[in-house]
Amino acid sequence: MSERLRLPLPVWQLQYQLLGGHRRMIIIFVSAVFVLAIAILGTHRLVGRPFAAIGGYVLWFLTGLQAFVIILSGCNAIYRAVLRDHQSKMIESHRLTPMSNMTIAIGYLFGPTLQTLMLFVVFTATGAIVSRAAGLPVDAWIYGNFMLLIGAVMAWSFTVFIGMRPEKPISTAPIAVGIAALSVPIGIVPVLGLLTGVYAVIFGIWIMSGKLSFTLSVMGGLAGGAPGPASIPLIATFVVAGVALAYTMFWTAMAAVKYRRPDLPAINGARGLALLTMSLLTGAIGLVAFKHFTTSSRALGEFYNPALVRTQWLVTLICGLLLAAVITAGAVRCQVLGSRGTALRGRSDRMSPLTIAMLTAAMICAIMAGAGSPIWPRLLPGERSDAFLENVTMYAPVWGWTFAACLLATLTFRSVLEIGYRLLSSPKVLVAVFLIVAWAVPPMIDSVRMEFVRESQGSADYSWLIASSPPGLLVAIWGPLDIRLWPGLVTQVTVLAILILVARHAR
Repeated sequence: MSERLRLPLPVWQLQYQLLGGHRRMIIIFVSAVFVLAIAILGTHRLVGRPFAAIGGYVLWFLTGLQAFVIILSGCNAIYRAVLRDHQSKMIESHRLTPMSNMTIAIGYLFGPTLQTLMLFVVFTATGAIVSRAAGLPVDAWIYGNFMLLIGAVMAWSFTVFIGMRPEKPISTAPIAVGIAALSVPIGIVPVLGLLTGVYAVIFGIWIMSGKLSFTLSVMGGLAGGAPGPASIPLIATFVVAGVALAYTMFWTAMAAVKYRRPDLPAINGARGLALLTMSLLTGAIGLVAFKHFTTSSRALGEFYNPALVRTQWLVTLICGLLLAAVITAGAVRCQVLGSRGTALRGRSDRMSPLTIAMLTAAMICAIMAGAGSPIWPRLLPGERSDAFLENVTMYAPVWGWTFAACLLATLTFRSVLEIGYRLLSSPKVLVAVFLIVAWAVPPMIDSVRMEFVRESQGSADYSWLIASSPPGLLVAIWGPLDIRLWPGLVTQVTVLAILILVARHAR
C-alpha cells in the first residue's frame, strides 16, 4: 500500500532550528553579502581597470565558488543531518510518526540544505549584478546557475539514498571529489555523464563562465575580445536537465523505500530493471546524440573519433553489466533474507534472481541494439545492406555472442553473490576479488603475453585468453579481434559451472 505524500514542513522546521534558526541564517546572509561586496569592489580598486574588463574574471571566481558550495556543502549538510539523526536515534522516532516515507525523504533533501540554498541565491544575485555592470548577458548566468542546481540536487538525492541504512551513513563528499577529478573521462561516456550528473554540472559551469552558448540565444564572449563560446542546441540542455531531474526523483523514491525498510535492499528486481532501462536508454541515445553534435559542430568536431565511439560503446556495455550485478545483488539478498524468515515487501522482492539475471542480459542487448542502431553497424566490418535477411545474417552472430557474454556475466554474478550472502556477512570483498581475478586478470595476462612475444618475435596479436572474461569477450566481439571466441566462452562456462555447484552447496 503506497503512502500518501504530505508537505514536509515539520521536517524542514526541525532541520531549520537545528541549523541555528533565524539568527544564524541572518548572520550567514549578511556575512556572505559583505565579504563578496568587499572582495569585488576591492579587486576593482586594486586593478584600476574598468569593471567591464574584470567582470568576466569575477564571474569565473563566482562560478567556482558556487559549484563548490552548492555540491560539496549541500552533500555534507545532508550527511551530517542523517548522521546526527542516526546517532541520536531520531530517525527511529521519525518512523513512529504518521509522516509518509516520501515526506521524510524530501524533508532530508531540502531541510539540511536551507543554508546552502540561501548561499546559492546570494551568489546567483551577485553574479547577475556583476554581469549587468560588466555588460555581460544576465540570462545566461541565471540559466547556468539553475543547471548547476539541478545537477547538485541530483547529488543531494543520492546522498539521502545512501544515508538511509541501518549502519552509519556514508559521506558522498569523497565520491563527489572523485567524480570532479575524473569529470573529463566520465563526460566522454554519455551513460556515465548522465548517471552521475556530470553533464548538468559541466553545462551549468560552461554557461556561467561564457564557454557555452545556445543556437537560439547566443552568448557573447568575455570582456576583452575573447573568442565566442561553442554553440549547442538549446534542446540539449533541456534534455540533460530532464534526465537529471528524472534521476533525482528516482533516488528520492529509493530513499523513501529504504527509509521505511532499511533492512531490505531498495534496488530490488523490479526497481532495478527500471533503473537499468532508464540508464541503457539514456546511454545509447546519448551515444547517438554525442556523435551527432560532435560531427555537426566545428567547435566540438575535435572530440569525434571513430576509435572513441567504439570505446564509448564498449564502456556502455560493461557499465550495463555492472549495473545488472547491482540489480542481481538486490534480488539475491531479498531471496536469502526471505528464506531466513524476514518479511518481504511484495512481489518485487520475491522475483527470482535467475529471472533477473536472464532479463538484465536480454535487456542490455535489446536496448543497445535498438536505441544504438545508428552507431553499432559502423563498428563492424562490412557494408549494411538494404535487404533485411542479409542484415540479419550479417549481424545475428555478433549479437548472439554479445548475448552469450552478457548472460554468462549475469549468471556468474548471481552465483558469486549467492555464495557471498549465504556464507559471509557481506559479499563486498568476494565480489571485488572476483572482479579482479575473473574480469581484469585474463586481459592483463594476454596483454603482457602479447608484449613479450612482440619483443622477441617482432609481431603478436591477442589470443583467446582475452575472451576468458566478459569484458574481454565484448572487446573481442566489437573490436573486432581476429581470434577464436569459443575457447574463452568454454572457460567462462566452466567457471560458471563451478560457482553454481558451490552456490548449491551453500544453499
